Amino acid sequence: MPLSHPSDQQPTGRSGVGYNPVFTREPVDIPRNRLPGGELDADTAYQIVHDELMLDGNARLNLATFVTTWMSPQARTLMADCFDKNMIDKDEYPRTAELEQRCVRMLADLWHAEDPENPTGCSTTGSTSS
Repeated sequence: MPLSHPSDQQPTGRSGVGYNPVFTREPVDIPRNRLPGGELDADTAYQIVHDELMLDGNARLNLATFVTTWMSPQARTLMADCFDKNMIDKDEYPRTAELEQRCVRMLADLWHAEDPENPTGCSTTGSTSS
């Protein structure tokens, strides 16, 4: 796996991310490649990462690859509710494992598997190359 991307090249002389909050906080300079010396307000940290990610492409305009461009609020809520679960730890999270197997059986039935009640399958996490 590459450790950098050609677009990752930093402009020379820029060792920090300048952040100038508009209404309530003092301007700060945040180090780009190390932890700041002191604590960082959670809203400031969020805004810095959020603003940088805004420079990525818009998923709704990406017609070249398979990406999910819309999700119901209920699905987003379920995902947020489970962010702290490690789905690979099936002993600790047996209901998550059971839901995974039910989804595998549903897909097996959808694709007319020979034995949809006992299919071979698993879930994946990550990108489309998983």
